[in-house]
Amino acid sequence: MRQSLLFLTLLLCAGCADKKTALLWVSQPEFVIYVQYYNTSQSKYKIETQYVESPAAELKKAKRKPDIIISDYLDNREMLAVFEDIRYLFSNGYVNDELFYPELLKTGRIGRAQRLLPVSFNLPMIVFSADGQAAPEDPFVIDIDTLRKSGIAYNKWSSSAWTQIGFSPLWDKKNDFVFLVSRMYNTSFSEAAKNNSKKNILKWDNTALEASLQYISDWTAESTHSVQSEDEFVYKYFFDPVEKLLLNERILFAYMDSSSYFTLYEGQSNQLNFRWLAGESKIPVLENNVSFGICRSSKSKKAAADFSHWFFNEDTQRLFLEMSFNNKLNTFIFGIAGGFSAMQSVSEFIFSQYYDSLLGYMPPAGMLSVQSSLPSNWPEIKETVIIPYMLSEIRGKDKSALQDKINDWKKIKQGQF
Repeated sequence: MRQSLLFLTLLLCAGCADKKTALLWVSQPEFVIYVQYYNTSQSKYKIETQYVESPAAELKKAKRKPDIIISDYLDNREMLAVFEDIRYLFSNGYVNDELFYPELLKTGRIGRAQRLLPVSFNLPMIVFSADGQAAPEDPFVIDIDTLRKSGIAYNKWSSSAWTQIGFSPLWDKKNDFVFLVSRMYNTSFSEAAKNNSKKNILKWDNTALEASLQYISDWTAESTHSVQSEDEFVYKYFFDPVEKLLLNERILFAYMDSSSYFTLYEGQSNQLNFRWLAGESKIPVLENNVSFGICRSSKSKKAAADFSHWFFNEDTQRLFLEMSFNNKLNTFIFGIAGGFSAMQSVSEFIFSQYYDSLLGYMPPAGMLSVQSSLPSNWPEIKETVIIPYMLSEIRGKDKSALQDKINDWKKIKQGQF
């Protein structure tokens, strides 16, 4: 009898101890450092971290389910169903919901339920030499029409070849610029529930998509007369990084996201300047913004809540920025979890203390345009179907419908299982 009671007591204690430890799945490696700070800052709870690149795929086969997930592409129906309503974090004083950018906070909401908290985000930039030659009239933003006009005016033809090109929408290796143009044309890629189920389909405005691709085709034709001549220019000169091409006056503008720009080494970034890329006075937030959620199945919700209270705090995030600069981590990690903090006060007032070029340049919340929620398999669809389709259309090689391409891709995927 005494042995049975002892065994039961040990089981209960083990359960209590387990509830004080929360498992965090994260796709941002820098969170390992953040968690170490949290674990040493107090002794009541402990966070264990596990790197998981694609939480949606891993959840189905994981033996030990996470208590917290911090990753990009969580704000879709499939993943939102995994998380509990965390409005109690607001009412219990763990987190102040008024500190977040409103549009980012909204992406983690279903109806009245708040399933996610935004962590970080990035913005698109057009970069140029700081000598002032290329500086647009607007001191804050640049739109695609201005970029097109100024870039074409800079082009120089010599010895049967282009020796200077101001800007090409096709230079970005990840082709994010091409996709951003489609966003500015209100292509509106987004997920749509099918028959009210958790399974998602992709919808978009095809007329707007085709108009955006025609705009880029016309841009290339007006600038250098052909995609082939731009390819030849890239082959000849782009063995150097774009920042060097800017400083050597080979090109006038380059596209970068904020994470890439603010991790350039200091001597280089001091020679460059930037404008935010905008459409209709709105700056598009890049779609891979990072979010935080507490899983409904978690048995360690108090530990998860305590971690959220510690993480979503101005002083804590100031500590991260200070630590990053003191340890020279800022040369390969930008800001908070690789981006601007989703806490408005941190990005608007604290970031400029560490990133001098942001002083007076951080966009107000009203200027940010947030991408609609996308299906959980969006990164793969975008990389393997949508971007190749866009490039093929721009180059005039293929006139198939995008929906046909997606249907073919689905058939191939189904055949793999």
